[in-house]
Amino acid sequence: VIDIVATRTIEPDEEITIDYGGNWSEAWERHVTNFKSPCPVDNSVPCFKSSKLVNEMNGDKFNVANQAWSEDHFTVCRRSEMPATDESVIFIVPRAKGKSHTKSEVAHIDNDGNEYRWSFRGIEFDHEGFDLASTPSDWYPCVTLDSSEDDNTLDVVYFTFETSTLDDEEVNVLRRDRMLLAEDIKFMNKPYKSDMYWEGAFRHPIEIPDSIFPPLWKDLAAQNFR
Repeated sequence: VIDIVATRTIEPDEEITIDYGGNWSEAWERHVTNFKSPCPVDNSVPCFKSSKLVNEMNGDKFNVANQAWSEDHFTVCRRSEMPATDESVIFIVPRAKGKSHTKSEVAHIDNDGNEYRWSFRGIEFDHEGFDLASTPSDWYPCVTLDSSEDDNTLDVVYFTFETSTLDDEEVNVLRRDRMLLAEDIKFMNKPYKSDMYWEGAFRHPIEIPDSIFPPLWKDLAAQNFR
């Protein structure tokens, strides 16, 4: 939107800075002075996971506490590493209302031996991971089932936007990778849960001083163009 033109030579190691204006600086000082953390000092109640904390969690991928999804973060796995074999597929069907379910959670087995399940390790048809998978990305939501720090691998299931059918009813699809490398998994804030969406985050317009604009730019209305 704006081209910045140097009016003199910029020497090596010099920095180009922009003054956001006095109003911005004053608003920032007020924010810092009046800031109150949303988390209790003694951590007596659950608190949100900030973007900084979630990023730091990526240095401790084998911590079971980190692997569990929270209200603020989830796990994603590299899309290019998602297995494409038939053996990796796990079909999840909607729970039938009013019908009893077996402890095995297997709803149906077809003639090819494929199992259609009501749930897999607690993942059901309406799990939020399937909705998150509908957004195109190089990283797909996934859940860690087990991990081995010695082998630097994790046993995961990918949520996919693939679908199948059973008796004309839509079926969601998981894909399992039992040996995903740690470098191919990471923790992220859930959509609209990063710091920039926090209600108490600092927000203020960045003002541009009039002096930054050449006079010629400021008198166009007075010029008579023909």
